[in-house]
Amino acid sequence: MAFIDDGDYEGPGTEIEPIVTRTPKALVKDIRMRKAAVMKMGGMTDAQISRNLGIAKHVVQSYIAEVVRDAVPQATIEEMRQFEVARIEVLIASRWDRAYDEQDDRALDRILDLMKQKALLLGLKPVEKKTGKSEGADGDSVVEAANKLIEQLDMSNIIDAEIIEDE
Repeated sequence: MAFIDDGDYEGPGTEIEPIVTRTPKALVKDIRMRKAAVMKMGGMTDAQISRNLGIAKHVVQSYIAEVVRDAVPQATIEEMRQFEVARIEVLIASRWDRAYDEQDDRALDRILDLMKQKALLLGLKPVEKKTGKSEGADGDSVVEAANKLIEQLDMSNIIDAEIIEDE
C-alpha cells in the first residue's frame, strides 16, 4: 500500500492502491481471454472461437483453462455445476424441435448424449445394461435379492407379488 504524504492529513482514506502498469500485449491477451470465455459460455466450440479471434485453437484452450483456474476460487463447484447443467439444457432445447417434430435421428442422438452429460454432472450413475443372469449386490439372483429386500423392509403385507426372472 502507498500513502499520500502531503503533511496535512494522515488519517483514514489516504491509502491508495499501487498502480499496476500493463503492457499493451498483456492487455490484448486479457481482452482475448475474456472474449474467449464469453464465447465458450455461449456454447461456441474452440475451433469457432479460434476463427473468430484469429488465434490458434491451442491458445484458445489455454486461455479457457486459465480463466477457469482464476474463477474456481471465486465460484463454488456447485455453482459451476448448475451453470453447466443450465447450458446443457439450453443445448437440448435448441435441438428438441428437430428431434421431436422432424424426427431427426442425429438431433435425437445428440440430445441423448447431452442428457448423459447432464446426468453425470448431477451425480447420477448411468444405467448399465447387463446380459445374462441378473444378480443382486451380493451375487444373489434378482429373486433372492428381492426376497431379502422384502424381509428388510417388512413388506409382509404384500398379498400377491411375483418376480419373473428372464432365463
